[in-house]
Amino acid sequence: MKYEIEDRARHFVVRSILNLEGRMTDYEHAISQGAIPIRDLTEEHQVEMCTLHSILSGIDTGAIVPVFEDGEDEPKFMAHPELEQNQELIDAWSEVNEMLDESFIENNEEWYLYVVSG
Repeated sequence: MKYEIEDRARHFVVRSILNLEGRMTDYEHAISQGAIPIRDLTEEHQVEMCTLHSILSGIDTGAIVPVFEDGEDEPKFMAHPELEQNQELIDAWSEVNEMLDESFIENNEEWYLYVVSG
């Protein structure tokens, strides 16, 4: 059962990545055709892409555990419950946070609260 939950979450994140890549391609194509955007979405797209890749990495390493509410298709995420007792999970958690620190997170506490409260 654990594999099914992680697999569902991976599929959700991968679909989100592919959807975002499509939006980014459409946005870039529109600009190349002369469209003038009201605001530049490039940075927002990069932030979202970094977040999705970080969450996917967290799922793959076991640092982040997906949780599905009854009837929900979108998972919530939480830190692995044994995070404090397992050095391998601690290292994986650090790697995920490093990915986010290097990309965009200015307030790491918000990220921590999001994952822990998931």
